[in-house]
Amino acid sequence: MPTTMNEARKILEISQEYIDVADLKELFTRLDAEVGKSSENDSVKQSFAMFKQFADMAEIAVVKEHRRAKLTIYWFGVWLFHHVLIFGNLASFCVAPFNGPWYLAFPACFAIIWVTCSPVSCALTRWENNVRKQLGWPEIKSFVGHNYVKPFRKFRRKHGW
Repeated sequence: MPTTMNEARKILEISQEYIDVADLKELFTRLDAEVGKSSENDSVKQSFAMFKQFADMAEIAVVKEHRRAKLTIYWFGVWLFHHVLIFGNLASFCVAPFNGPWYLAFPACFAIIWVTCSPVSCALTRWENNVRKQLGWPEIKSFVGHNYVKPFRKFRRKHGW
């Protein structure tokens, strides 16, 4: 009687606890080539072919998970840099009028407001949306709206302001 799909999956799961996926793939590929292909027992042939197939799928899943982890770290870096940039703009706006003559501070504050509040899509938001799309997360329209305005509105509704 041949090994069922559930039994093969369970064997693979248990094997992964003791052997990493790359070695497991190599083991099942060699067993399939040296034992499964030359065996006259159809059950053995099917079982080793199934193990090899599951090991291939497990290796692909590990690669995808590794790529997903890298993308998540990259997204966090972009997200953090975006926050730093916004707080830097806010601090510059507050400090500029007191750190120089009015004829330099006024245009600097105006430029900061224009850059921060312009309807033009921010390059960092586009990068973040690109990474979000690759991760399968929903896109955002505005970084400030998504990370500051929405949470503030939820907080206000929750506490009855």
